[in-house]
Amino acid sequence: MKTKLILYIALFVISITLFNCNEDSKNLITVKRVIDGDTFELEDGSHVRLIGIDCPEKYESTKLENDATITKRDKETIKKLGRLSTEYVKSFVEGKRYILKEIPIATIEIDTEDF
Repeated sequence: MKTKLILYIALFVISITLFNCNEDSKNLITVKRVIDGDTFELEDGSHVRLIGIDCPEKYESTKLENDATITKRDKETIKKLGRLSTEYVKSFVEGKRYILKEIPIATIEIDTEDF
């Protein structure tokens, strides 16, 4: 779990660094607040979810239950990691300006009756 979290954070730092740019760019957006370690709210109120990043949950949820089952960690530990990841990301993203790069995601429909 620790290795995966470090890898995710490293990938996130690399992606944010690549898209951080000079103040004179006309396409800059401001990150108003960090919702959690992989979701931001922009100054216009829209939300951005980072692709390829899946931080631990901070609150009770189905995902928290699934993460606890998969990792064999207690929910309080996972929630603490969620809070830590949020604070870490806040420290270098919140209030800063970036160019938003949208990456299209393909969806695949699978007929589960065939399995």
